[in-house]
Amino acid sequence: MKAKRRHDLQENVLSGEILHIVEFFKARGVTIAWGMLVIAVIVIVVLYVRGRSQETAVELQRDFDRATMDASISSNDRIRLLRTLAQQDDNSRIAALSAVKLGDIYAAQMTAIGPYADPAEYKSLSGESARWYRRVIDNFSEEQLALGNAHFALGRLAENRGDFETARAEYQKILRVQELTGYPVFNRASISMKKLDRLIEPVRMATTAPATQPANGPVIEPDTGIDERLGTNQDSANTPTDVLAPSN
Repeated sequence: MKAKRRHDLQENVLSGEILHIVEFFKARGVTIAWGMLVIAVIVIVVLYVRGRSQETAVELQRDFDRATMDASISSNDRIRLLRTLAQQDDNSRIAALSAVKLGDIYAAQMTAIGPYADPAEYKSLSGESARWYRRVIDNFSEEQLALGNAHFALGRLAENRGDFETARAEYQKILRVQELTGYPVFNRASISMKKLDRLIEPVRMATTAPATQPANGPVIEPDTGIDERLGTNQDSANTPTDVLAPSN
């Protein structure tokens, strides 16, 4: 009798729980169904976006490889493709590297012309090259490798102008980034810094050295290279400054 009574009691409890569940779904079934539908839609959207992002990344990488390694495309097509890649927002790494490559192209064109054949075109190409390098610095500070290459290229442009202090400052910015240690751009910046130090130090010593002329001795006029009898400059030949090619 006791066992039967316990059994009946358990059945009553179970029936009551099932009844509560049925009533719960009757009252909130529509809400639950909509909630499950919304969750399913979110999952589908996330999977689609993730898949689309991967496809876009592959397409951008393919276009970048074509722009930088395909020798069959023309120079103008290469520049147009790199501009498109540099201005897209889907992949910051590709955008930054494309901007660096654009700067390199304009710097190479600048070097090919030289500062004397067409000074206006040379200056224009130099400015266009620097503009793309600065775009990397202004917009892609998290892309350390592209950033390092942009600073190095700006340093080379500064060397072309004879602005060695600015060039040195650009190289120092690379050497301060520990993440770039071991990369080619870090090694090139280190070598360029040493060269500039050897170039700049003698100039500093010459400009800061004390005068050795006796106070009461004869006054020695500086040699200006100008023949006072003729009123002309005997050293009229200008030696062109070597143009440094941009680093790839």
